[in-house]
Amino acid sequence: MWGAGDFAFRFFIFCFRALGPRLFTFRLPIALPAERANVKEQLETVIGLMVDRGILLEEAVTDFEKKFIKRALERTEGNQCRAAKVLGIHRNTLSRKIGEYKLNSVGRRKA
Repeated sequence: MWGAGDFAFRFFIFCFRALGPRLFTFRLPIALPAERANVKEQLETVIGLMVDRGILLEEAVTDFEKKFIKRALERTEGNQCRAAKVLGIHRNTLSRKIGEYKLNSVGRRKA
């Protein structure tokens, strides 16, 4: 059974597929209350679009998680410790997901 936090995260993932990058109207790591309200309104729109288009939750969750991780790695220039903090997950979990989604070169710093 999902906890309240898991449900909210999965809901956000579900909604990402329809809006893509437009969903991120805020800057990491914090968002102003007005920006959060805007994102919530966008989520309502996205849910309707996804349901209408027959997008399955599992597909949306996987796609969103991959894109969310990729974006965090890009914004932290490939620093997995900082990206994990931005995502609110343990670094080992992030490392496992990077391998799972084959994101090894995303956001990597240039030597």
